[in-house]
Amino acid sequence: ASVAATNLIQLLDRVKLDAGGAIAVALARSSVAATLNANATLGGGALLDAAGTVYFGAGNAGTAYASANAKTYGLAGAAQGDSVSIVDANGTVGIASGARIRAEGDITLAAGRNADGAADALQAIARTDLYNKTAFPVETDPDADAVVNHTATVDVAAGGRVDSVEDIALIADRGLLVADGQGVGKDLYREILAAIGSFFS
Repeated sequence: ASVAATNLIQLLDRVKLDAGGAIAVALARSSVAATLNANATLGGGALLDAAGTVYFGAGNAGTAYASANAKTYGLAGAAQGDSVSIVDANGTVGIASGARIRAEGDITLAAGRNADGAADALQAIARTDLYNKTAFPVETDPDADAVVNHTATVDVAAGGRVDSVEDIALIADRGLLVADGQGVGKDLYREILAAIGSFFS
C-alpha cells in the first residue's frame, strides 16, 4: 500500500527594462514566493492492514526563480533593481491518535520524499543584473535575496500504532536545497578602470 502527497512547482517572473536619454533612470523589480504544504496522514481511528509493504510519503520539489535586469544609456543615469525568491516547503507524514498501520512487510514513513522515494529538490534562485552605459553613471547597489525554508516531519501521535512483521523506517529527509542569489551591477567607467588595472598588474 502506498500513500503520498507531492507538490511540484515551476515559477518564473522576469523583468527587463531599458531606459535612455539625457538623464535616464531605470528601476526593475522581480519577486516570487511559494508556500508548499504536503501532508500524508492516517486519520484518527483508521486501520490500514496490508499483506505486503506500506509506504507513506510527503514531498515538495521544483524551482521558483525570479530575475530583474535594468539598462540605462545616454548622458547620465542610474540603473536600480532588486529580486526576491522565497520558497517555504513543509512535508508531514502523520499517524493520528487511535490510527493503526499493520503490515506483513516493511513500513516506511518518509517526510521530505515523494511517491517514488526521491528526496525533495528545491531551488529559489533570484539574480538582478544592472548595466549602466551612460557617460556619467550613478553607482547603485543591486539586491538579490533567495531563501529556501524546508521542514520534514514524521508525527506518530500518542495512541497511534505502527506494527510490522518486518522493518519500520521513520525518515525525515532534508533533501537538496539551493538558494543562490547574485546581484552584480556594471558601468562603463568601472569596466574601463578594471581593464586598465589588470593591464598594469
